[in-house]
Amino acid sequence: MNTQTKRLTEGMSDTEKVNFLFEKYKNKFSGGLHDTLWQLLVNKTFGPLTNKNYSFVPAIKSGFTRLGIAERNEGGYSPCPTVFNSHNHDENEKLCIELNLEVFGVNEDEAEEIAFSSICKNLIK
Repeated sequence: MNTQTKRLTEGMSDTEKVNFLFEKYKNKFSGGLHDTLWQLLVNKTFGPLTNKNYSFVPAIKSGFTRLGIAERNEGGYSPCPTVFNSHNHDENEKLCIELNLEVFGVNEDEAEEIAFSSICKNLIK
């Protein structure tokens, strides 16, 4: 279980958060991270992120492991243009756990619950 419970970006403006997270994680992705963070935190593409309804998940799409966004009780996920450098699922999952806390404010257990509700939604039709 993830032991980090306090956001490193606490008290930062949205643009400061984007820049901080991009600098911290840019070597873990081959592209798209800054744009994804900007869309979520500055442009509010998914609306308010404080309602704890979203989580990042590693998703394989078109032969690449991409950052995906799961929404609570909605089937599937929304793929992002952000591609992981690593093909190691455990490493990518760890990055998602860290980003979930910083971007969506959800801890590891909450993120798993969101992802699971998304998977179950596809199974129950």
